[in-house]
Amino acid sequence: MEDKKSNTIIDELSDHVRKHSKTDILNCLNKIKNDKKLIDNLIKNSNKLDILIKLLSFQNIKILDITLSILATLFLKSSVRENIDETKIAKNVVWIIKNLTSGMTLHCRACRLIVLNNRISFQILYRLLQIAEFRPIIGGTNAIECLINILKKENNNESLLSSIHYEVISSICLLSREAVNRLKIRDFDGLRVMLKLLEEPDVDNKYHAIILHAFTQYLYDAESVSVMIKHGIVNVLANRLKIMALDVQLYDNNYINDDDDNNTTKKRTADEMTMTTTTTTDHNLSPSSSSSSSGRFSFDYCSNQWSPSSENSSSPSWPSNDNDNDICFNEDDNYSPVCNEEVDSLNNYITNKFENESNQIEYVANASHKWTLILFRSLTYWSDPIEGLADPTTIQALTAYISSTKNLTAPAMLNRIIQNHVYFLPLLLQGFVFDAQNLDHSQEYLRIFCNTAESGGAFGELATKLLRGTDIHKNMVAVSVPFVLKSKDKLRTLLNTYGGLDLIFKLLSNKQHELNKNSVLSICRLAETLEITASVGDNNSSSTDNTNGIININNYNKLSNDIVTFELDNGDTFDASRQLLCNKSEYFTAMLEGNFFEGGQKKVKLQNVTRGGLAALCLAMSGELFYKNNSIKYDNNDNDEDNDDKLAIESLLDAVLLADKYLMLDESEKLTEKSISILTRGNLIRAWNWSRINNCHELKVCCVKNFLVCELSREDRLRVFNDFLNDCNFQEFLNDIKLIITEQLLIR
Repeated sequence: MEDKKSNTIIDELSDHVRKHSKTDILNCLNKIKNDKKLIDNLIKNSNKLDILIKLLSFQNIKILDITLSILATLFLKSSVRENIDETKIAKNVVWIIKNLTSGMTLHCRACRLIVLNNRISFQILYRLLQIAEFRPIIGGTNAIECLINILKKENNNESLLSSIHYEVISSICLLSREAVNRLKIRDFDGLRVMLKLLEEPDVDNKYHAIILHAFTQYLYDAESVSVMIKHGIVNVLANRLKIMALDVQLYDNNYINDDDDNNTTKKRTADEMTMTTTTTTDHNLSPSSSSSSSGRFSFDYCSNQWSPSSENSSSPSWPSNDNDNDICFNEDDNYSPVCNEEVDSLNNYITNKFENESNQIEYVANASHKWTLILFRSLTYWSDPIEGLADPTTIQALTAYISSTKNLTAPAMLNRIIQNHVYFLPLLLQGFVFDAQNLDHSQEYLRIFCNTAESGGAFGELATKLLRGTDIHKNMVAVSVPFVLKSKDKLRTLLNTYGGLDLIFKLLSNKQHELNKNSVLSICRLAETLEITASVGDNNSSSTDNTNGIININNYNKLSNDIVTFELDNGDTFDASRQLLCNKSEYFTAMLEGNFFEGGQKKVKLQNVTRGGLAALCLAMSGELFYKNNSIKYDNNDNDEDNDDKLAIESLLDAVLLADKYLMLDESEKLTEKSISILTRGNLIRAWNWSRINNCHELKVCCVKNFLVCELSREDRLRVFNDFLNDCNFQEFLNDIKLIITEQLLIR
């Protein structure tokens, strides 16, 4: 019976609303308000309340007054609140508070709808905070303290970030736009709480961007920045940079894969980098795609208080990240935040309906990336040393992002860090000079790092570490010094007087040491700095072209009909042109045409001669060896299989000795030049071993110098060194290097 009566009065009210009959609407509302049974029935059937919620938009004070009174009574029951579309109520309640004269009973009734920690209260607060004039007023109440306490409670309960009402987080971020509110947030431990939120995973991809954006509002308050640094913003940003690097890599991979799939729509999933654009509310908290969300003095603030000193003014916005692409690699250090600031017009805000507001936020592509870079960039300008900014985890995260992106902002930030004398030693001790070599523009980073080392107190710090540091620090300083110092006097002091060179050679000898490879690069860099040069022949005059057919050295005898056959010690035979030998060598003239036993013989025995050396000598005498476009193929590999038709480096070197022995001075010089010109990573150790066995000191030194200063990739240089390392005469090779380096280092 009561249900029927309730349905009747609701139907009657709906009919009057449809007819806009104000008198009849008031009569129905009074009946509901004064009938407790009707109220109880509406509590049980809260799905009947849509008509009452609709009346909140009815522009009649009496109707609004009674409607709010009824709803406030009904909302005392949690079951009613849970079944009601809170968004529509919030929209209408905000309209009442904004548009009706303050001090009226309506305001009190409207506020009764707000229950502590109920989502509708957060929605209303969030909606009000989007109006600039209201933010200082609301901040003057205890709203900031309440929001921070709620976030603290959630953190203490270890709640997931996604479980916290979006409006709570976004409200505290909106309050950060005014200086007076920022002071309260800072003083009430709000910055620490917000940083704690950034440490939580952002599953919904909608929290981190607005929190990072809020932090940019504090950048020009030194005390706030100090608080953020104290509570670990550097670690937070380092973790963000790691995520950003992975995001960029994933985007690139997906882009390539999508191209392979018939140019299908390009997507990405990690951290939702595209962050699909949806409709937004007016004065949206999330950043616009063009620049910062708030202007210099809060362009969404409509009052007359526009003075920078006003407590209601917003913090200046950071320069737009769009301009970062125009930053040159050597970014000017004289940064002025005032001169670089930009302001946004109100057109940067996108308005929309209030429905489903918490899920309808626009996320500009790379928004969280943008604010992360802005925050990190500001720290690199910080005058005082920042703990953790030059830590390995931070630098590795930054270099990982640099390696994955073409954004020039990141290299500029790294430049400022390495230009700061405070960070020089921490960077050097973590092996920055070697990590930088894996980056694009590595020489530019090293040049800046060298400039930092050459000035200030860097030399004293290096000397102290070499003399009194731990073994780990001593080793790292020793291998890094050749990369950061150019002065021979300073190098002599650190490496010779303070024992740095001995440490490098100990590392070179220890294959298992983690700095073994770095020590190889270090000793080669030292040789380059000391201007050691290798004696290299004229490659242009003796270059080879192996694209044609190969002349088999076995077929050399076919080049002449006047043949003499040489019988070698190992039983091999070699046919050569008698006339050519006699024309080029007085020794062979006397042997083959003189009054000796060999004269006129078809077969002649030769002792201490290799077949390859004799073949190379004959090729040299004929001139074939020195033709620019000859078709001779050289054996430059360590593998000796199937090399019978190749001219090995040992054969050329044997030919040099034979040319000297047989009095062929011109051929001797040419063969020497030719041998040196074809030294490569594949035959360097073989040439060095040949010179060692044959007591050819000059060639031995030449091979060592070639290893030290010739242009080789990092991998090739390490591969050559590994060949020597595995050789039984490795220690002799190291002694040769040390002799060359020490001799040059001690020259004043």
